[in-house]
Order: sequence, then structure tokens, then C-alpha cells
Amino acid sequence: MVDRSGQALRDLNSKNAPKFQTRLRELKIKRDWDESAFLVNARPFVDDDQIAAYDEKSGQLLASINSLGGDEPSAPPDCALLDELTNQLNSLVAVMLAKWNYMFEKLEKALAEQ
Repeated sequence: MVDRSGQALRDLNSKNAPKFQTRLRELKIKRDWDESAFLVNARPFVDDDQIAAYDEKSGQLLASINSLGGDEPSAPPDCALLDELTNQLNSLVAVMLAKWNYMFEKLEKALAEQ
């Protein structure tokens, strides 16, 4: 389950990061930003209060997931623990997807403006 969720997160990032970077460069060209202006003006698309909230939630979920590991590797499987781990991992994937969607919405709105 951990491997599948980890792969889902990697897939989500590898799918969205290049597309996001391309769209951000398109905004740079559209707005005629030089490199220094780009660094300043692009920041709100990757760093604001809502993105920080997504990052905080992700951090909380990761801490919770790490704490579910238990101290005894030879202990018998705990189905309730597996269910909790599955829920936490699914929540983490959902939070990261929501973060990407939010960032893309902001970027697409800026690109649509004249």
C-alpha cells in the first residue's frame, strides 16, 4: 500500500511539474517578465497561504503515516492499522492533488487575463 501510494505521488508530481513549469514560462513570456521579475512575480503561484495550508496538511499526514509504522517489525499484521494507513495515504494523495489543482487554477486564471 505504501509503495502504491508513493508511486501515485511520484506520478502526480512527474505529470504536473513539467506542465506547470511550461505554463509558468508561458506567463513569463505573456507578461514580458525578465528573469528577476519572473522570480518575484511567479512566487505567488507556488507560495501563498492556501499552498502553505496544503503543505502543512501534507506534513501532518506524513508524520501520522510515519507514526503508524510501529516499533516491532515481527509483530503480526494489524488490519485496523492497515485500514488507517490506507486512509492516511489516500488523504495524502488527495491533498497533493488538490494543491496541484489549486496552483493550476491560479495560473490558468492569470494566463486568461489580458
